[in-house]
Parts: sequence; structure tokens; C-alpha cells
Amino acid sequence: MVDSVDRVRTRTKARERLIDLICERPIERLSILHSMSPEVEAFRDAVLDRAPGGLDRADVTIDLVGASVGPHLGPGCVGAAILYRA
Repeated sequence: MVDSVDRVRTRTKARERLIDLICERPIERLSILHSMSPEVEAFRDAVLDRAPGGLDRADVTIDLVGASVGPHLGPGCVGAAILYRA
């Protein structure tokens, strides 16, 4: 099921809101998912800087979304799969 959490009007505001949502709780592991985004490493660094309780860079991977999802998103999309600490 896909559900919208928020609607923002600009790419910059959307990026900041996504980082806020990701960093709501302490993170154990994180995978940054993207569809050929040139900004993916800067996005990862921003999450690392704001992660509550800190996050080791070794616990963060950067991965391309698969062929079944990528065409629906288009190029430049960034998201995350998160495992929060218990």
C-alpha cells in the first residue's frame, strides 16, 4: 500500500521534509534508494548529519531502485528504506 504523508511544492522543500521524516527516530540501518540521482551522496550526508543518536556511515548503503519501480518514478528520485532501533 502506498500512502502520501505530505505534499510540498518545491524539490528543496520535499528533500528537507523527507529527511525530517527519516530522522524522526534513531536509525539502526538505512538504505538510500534512488533512480539515477546525481544528488544521492549529498542526500546521504544530510541524513547522516541529522540522524538522532548518530549513524555510522557503514550502516548506510546507496542502492538503485529496481526495474519494476524505477520507470514509475523517473530519473532523479530519492527515497529510503529504514530499520529503526528498537
